[in-house]
Parts: sequence; C-alpha cells; structure tokens
Amino acid sequence: KAGTWPFHLWLPYAHTEAPAPISALMSGVMVKVAIYGMIRLVLMASTTSLPLAYFALFLGAISAFWGILFAQIESDLKRLLAYSTVENIGLIVLAIGLVLLGKATGMVAVASIALAGCLFHILNHALYKPLLFLGTGAVDWGAHSRDLSRLGGLQRNMPWTAAMFFFGSMAICALPPLNGFASKWLMYQGLFQFSISSVSMFDRAIGITIIGLLSMVGALSVASFTKAYRLC
Repeated sequence: KAGTWPFHLWLPYAHTEAPAPISALMSGVMVKVAIYGMIRLVLMASTTSLPLAYFALFLGAISAFWGILFAQIESDLKRLLAYSTVENIGLIVLAIGLVLLGKATGMVAVASIALAGCLFHILNHALYKPLLFLGTGAVDWGAHSRDLSRLGGLQRNMPWTAAMFFFGSMAICALPPLNGFASKWLMYQGLFQFSISSVSMFDRAIGITIIGLLSMVGALSVASFTKAYRLC
C-alpha cells in the first residue's frame, strides 16, 4: 500500500493513467494511510524488536535508492514523480526503522529525533508532492505531452506553473530553507547521533553506511529534478 520496494511497481503504472488531481491525492494522502498503519501497529505498540528494526532500515534504504535511481532515467514526468514517491516513502520507512532501533537499544534521543523527522517528512511530502503532480497536470494540459525529450521552453508561457514547480522541486530535493530540508536534516541528525552513541561497531557501521546512502540519494534527487525542471 505504501509503495515500498519490492511492492512499488503499481505506483508508476497507476500515476501514469490517473488524472493529475487523483495522482496528487494518491501520492499526498493515500500512501500515507499505510504509513499511519505502520506507526500505529509498530511504533505505538512499544515494539523493541531488533530484527524488525534492521528489516525496516533495509527496506527503507533499498526503497529510497531504488526509487530515485529509476526516477533519474525516466522520461515521462509523471512516472518520474511516481518513482520519487517510492524514494520518499523509503526515507519515511527508514526513519521508522531508526525509531525502532533507538528504542531497542535504549537510545531515547535517537528515537525521538528520528520520530520527529519521520512525522515531519510525512507532512512535507503530503504538501510538495501534490504541488508537483498538479504542476505536471498543467504541463500535460498546456503542452499535450509529459515526455521530457519533447518539452522545453514552457517557462515563458506558463510562468506561475514554472515557479510553483521550481519551489516544489527545491523542497523535494531537501534544499534549504524549504521544509524538505528540515525533515531530512532531522533524519541525518538521528543517524549521526546513532553512529556516535552506539556501543556496537556493527550498528556504527550501519549508521555511517546509511548516511552515505542518503547522501547519494540526495544527489540523485537533485539531478532528477534538475533534469525535469530544465526540460520543462
């Protein structure tokens, strides 16, 4: 339901066929229902399972990297945004895994920071992703195409759409001072704190590896949305 790897394949197909307002609701609200279920069933149930925490970290990390990797090579604007949703859901699931890991290892500060980042990113994604899908709908309606290889120069005729898509792209790429930066920075802070405070070298290695992976995901996200905005 959330679109995490390997159950993410329905997202690009559904978004490609759905009208832009429906895509905005699907990505902004519908996939968050599954995240809400995870939070209610896992985080609010006082779960302290280390295997479950590691599993959530693995799923989140793979989803984030896999989603943005496919977004990078997409030429259809709506499919690009759909794979970006897979990436952002991966970040949220990764934060849930970090909350579980902090609770299981007695690191209350790590769990609190990660939970704040998780909830804030849910809210942020529900704001900027519908904006991007509605901008894509405006481009599709005005240019009668979503193929990035055929688009270009739309800023002159659609300045408001271009401006809103630009701000949405900045937010989803976690560029300061917009809201996407704040929530992703909280996730980084939780990972930094976990890497520094962990007694186990294995946990420290996991924290540092995920920090490196998130950095790579962030760079690919900037590249993907630079391509999308430049060609529009």
